[in-house]
Amino acid sequence: MKHEKFSSAQARKPFVLIRILKSLSAFLDAIWLKLSVFPAWAWRLVTTCWTCFDEHYGAVSTLATLAIVALTCSYVEYSKKQWEVSRDTLQLSQRAYVTIGRKDGVVADFVIPKNPKQNAEVIIYFQNTGHLPAKFAWGTWAPFLAAGGKKKSTGINY
Repeated sequence: MKHEKFSSAQARKPFVLIRILKSLSAFLDAIWLKLSVFPAWAWRLVTTCWTCFDEHYGAVSTLATLAIVALTCSYVEYSKKQWEVSRDTLQLSQRAYVTIGRKDGVVADFVIPKNPKQNAEVIIYFQNTGHLPAKFAWGTWAPFLAAGGKKKSTGINY
């Protein structure tokens, strides 16, 4: 009969298994030691509950199912609230923010026209700092700033 050569890992496998079984045996011995000092009244309580659950397994199963249904409903409500918070957070983070002033810090300019018959004007700068574009339709047409004026343009050519 020909002898096969084993690698060192194959030769160690039985020893590893024996070590695991010894560890498991020590663990089970520790549990048995803890259970052996368990009071008699506690054993009676555990066995009484066990036999009661065994005799009324249908009712216990029904109660457990109802508990699972109640927990599932509460988890659904909780996840719905999480969804609402995440949706609101996304909407707030992605909206268009408009700030007054340019990036270089200039908030407004005072424009004096070349023609002395024209009025001087203040140009206020706005800047979109949000993720989405801001919607402005102002341009040089701002009747609400003219306090009831009938002109639709400032008249200054830039």
